[in-house]
Amino acid sequence: MQDRASLTESAYNRIKSEIMENRIPSGFQCTETELAERFDISRTPIHEALVRLAQERLIEVKPRRGMRVLPISVDDLRDIYGLLIVLEPECASTLARQGLSSEQIAQLRAAADAMRDAVASGDLDAWAAADNGFHRLQLAYLRNRRLADIIGLLLDQAHRVRMFTLRFRALPVRSTEEHAEMVSLLEEGDAEGLASLFRRHRETAARELFEILERYDLKYL
Repeated sequence: MQDRASLTESAYNRIKSEIMENRIPSGFQCTETELAERFDISRTPIHEALVRLAQERLIEVKPRRGMRVLPISVDDLRDIYGLLIVLEPECASTLARQGLSSEQIAQLRAAADAMRDAVASGDLDAWAAADNGFHRLQLAYLRNRRLADIIGLLLDQAHRVRMFTLRFRALPVRSTEEHAEMVSLLEEGDAEGLASLFRRHRETAARELFEILERYDLKYL
């Protein structure tokens, strides 16, 4: 039998995954009882999971009404990508200076290869999963846990947006190749080159995103 802490962790991970993949969309609202029935987990772990998700600004908890998934506004996205453009290059250059083991480099290369395979087969969902995995691996390797935690929260929101707009974009061939270049620069310990590439990578992603938002007149996601 699972203890309460593990049940809370399970509830948190399952609800968060549904939100991140937009299976529970922005604006969706339901009670703790409905979530407990959906995930077959008692209400106490559900409640504790919702408190964590509210702290991460993925949802808001409404007294006696359960939770509502928070939408992401265009202004939110400007803030999110503005911070990623600053913080991810710092994370990457720190990793390059810190140095990674051959096993860590191999794991990153495997994630980059998975992205390339997904693009070749036209599987955008697999590409998005591999892309998310690539960036999460970097955070897992970073010794500066405060920086990793901050970037992780930003990536949560960026991933939600990516999944919403995934099929509005061209096939991400260049983005995929940039990830392979990132692995090579990490292996070489080229902190400056890696930071520069990361900054261009995020600036391009932001530009493409805001072009989509403007084209389809999207104010909230």
